[in-house]
Amino acid sequence: MQATSLFTGELAVALTKLRIYSSYFELTLLDLIPEEGLSFHGTANELVAAYAADGYARFNGFGAVITTFGPGELSALNGLAGAYAESVPVLHIVGYPSTKAHEQKAIVHHTMGDGRYDAYHEMSKHISCATAVLRDQKNATSEIDRVLKAMLYYNRPGYIGILTDTITRPIQHVPEAISTIVPNGQEDGIEDVTAPVAAIREKVLSAEKLAIIVDSGVTRHGITNETWELINLLQTPYFATPMGKGGLTEAHKNYGGIYAGLASDAAAKEYVETADCVLRIGNVPSDLNTTIFSTRYQPNALVDIRQFSVNVGLHHQMFSRQSLTYYAARRENAGRQHKTREMRTTAHSSQLIPSLKNDLQTNSQAQSLSWPTVPTRSQEKILPANGLITFDWFLQRLGEAFRPGDLIVAETGSLSIGISRVPLPEGATMFTQSLWGSIGYGVGAAVGAFHAVKEQSQRYKRSLLIVGDGSFQMTVQAVSDLVHLNPIIIVLNNDGYACERAINGPNASYNDIAEWDWQNILRTFGPKVQSRSFRARTPQELDTLLSDPEIAEAKCTQLIEVVMGKHDIPTVLKQFGDAMIKANSG
Repeated sequence: MQATSLFTGELAVALTKLRIYSSYFELTLLDLIPEEGLSFHGTANELVAAYAADGYARFNGFGAVITTFGPGELSALNGLAGAYAESVPVLHIVGYPSTKAHEQKAIVHHTMGDGRYDAYHEMSKHISCATAVLRDQKNATSEIDRVLKAMLYYNRPGYIGILTDTITRPIQHVPEAISTIVPNGQEDGIEDVTAPVAAIREKVLSAEKLAIIVDSGVTRHGITNETWELINLLQTPYFATPMGKGGLTEAHKNYGGIYAGLASDAAAKEYVETADCVLRIGNVPSDLNTTIFSTRYQPNALVDIRQFSVNVGLHHQMFSRQSLTYYAARRENAGRQHKTREMRTTAHSSQLIPSLKNDLQTNSQAQSLSWPTVPTRSQEKILPANGLITFDWFLQRLGEAFRPGDLIVAETGSLSIGISRVPLPEGATMFTQSLWGSIGYGVGAAVGAFHAVKEQSQRYKRSLLIVGDGSFQMTVQAVSDLVHLNPIIIVLNNDGYACERAINGPNASYNDIAEWDWQNILRTFGPKVQSRSFRARTPQELDTLLSDPEIAEAKCTQLIEVVMGKHDIPTVLKQFGDAMIKANSG
């Protein structure tokens, strides 16, 4: 099978190559990667590889990971499930045993000893938008195209298995790049967006107080530029959710802060919840994104624009997913229901948003719209307490150290919740994994993201990883890759799982972790690579480090260990913790 049939176009490859065993089912496939001008990046294990492919895809639009059949692919599943949950297109390529082994149901290594060769594929089907196992070169091209098109259309992982004896078989190659990404069977299903555009226009033109909420779907579904053009056209206040943070600039005069229900910026909460029209774009109504479902809107104010659906005028919703489209279920609020017009559509939001902008741009009434002033965000200065580094002070000081052009990867947990309230300068961006929430993700994802940064050096100037000690221990092997990428790694050493302590068991042993010597981590995983490590125990020590111009220039990999109390958490996490405790108690 010609490699060009699979390794074509601008595919980013973040791969795993474990040098433990003497042979692998995918090794012949790996030999073909350089021939196609693609980059191979070996990682220490498959989970890190999956995380790295996810991180790469968030910035370059597509990632790929290659594993061996069985143990290798199962080790990657956690990372791929996270990519599925958070709408990240990662292609999982699996090297399978030979056709002969399949036909004979041979008990070969990496099987479960029962002759089944489809068990692992069946598992992956639940976290993939499309899968294929290539057994016949006659349909290989169409199968590959089917999977790739589905991935790019739905923004979800795909799975392709390749039998070892089919890798080098010639197939008819289709040379042109994939230009039409609509999956087979959907080409004739694109609906006219006239009806939803008209319904939204009616809401906007009749509004006295408009707000736009930007969520993660804006970046994940590829409508960042379109959404920004709509905001600029309407000159309306806009807000971000915790998952939407980093998608659009926070330095603009119309940016009003984070809206997440009870844990919102105070001014943002007041503005959004009194607006008579709220355009919510790319929304993910998860527990952490809404502070345990505490978002509130005026009756019939909400216009919910998703990847494949539009809901106009619904006061409060619960969502379920079915066949990659969303449906809305009415929910009683304050003893009554509010009417909604739901428009499920196979049209992508990347079609709807530009159409809405163009419609409003040519509407004379829209040209004269004006809105209340953007709410002023709280700028209260936080002071150190008793000479100790507190979480809130740390976040404030960290924000002051951010620069334009920074790419910031924040580990999931207490850090991701707290840092969502830290303002970003113009040109800086950040991401985390809020929905799937697999601790250790940020360390692996940083490998792929920082590789992407090097390919976009004109836009991004520095790479920063902010991670807690407990999460870091999960995927510390990724440091052997990170040391070659010159990041600034900031490790919060607070003796365990702070987020879990806030929810339950503040002094329980199950929230403790082993003590590590963080000052020697970089030397351990990169003994021949230039690196520097520092420790800050007091606010003055941390302030000195973050003010050091040599550290800030990030000419080599650097680690700053920040020591703080084991029970100290961000104020915003306390709000989440209280809401979570209440929710868990029924």
